[in-house]
Amino acid sequence: MQSKNLAVCNFCKGAESEGLEAARELDKAIAGMSVPFPMRVGYSGCPNACGESLSKDIGIVKIKDTFNVYVGGETKTLNASSGKLIMEKVTSDLLPGVVNQIVKVYQKNGRKRERFSHFLKRFGLDALRNELAI
Repeated sequence: MQSKNLAVCNFCKGAESEGLEAARELDKAIAGMSVPFPMRVGYSGCPNACGESLSKDIGIVKIKDTFNVYVGGETKTLNASSGKLIMEKVTSDLLPGVVNQIVKVYQKNGRKRERFSHFLKRFGLDALRNELAI
């Protein structure tokens, strides 16, 4: 399976800047990567997070000139939860690589048909941070 689903906010008046270019770079960074279960990635151009990025497997929220990265958002269960902050103040040049590394850790350690949120619960947020050398 491939990680293809990238949701982008509609860039309301709260948006710090239009993020279509950043979203395109993110899409390039993960396009065609095989994963155990399709991933959902969300991008929001401001802290309002209108792109529902906190409910995605990987969520990116622009804060001024940098990005906060969240992982493990879940909306498909009775125990829905927001993503957990894994990195703060990531610069635009590093963002695609960070997202790519998260997907690679999931590729390597995820089980067949295991949702990313379930993988994260099993694998652990601290273990993911260690793999990313944060």
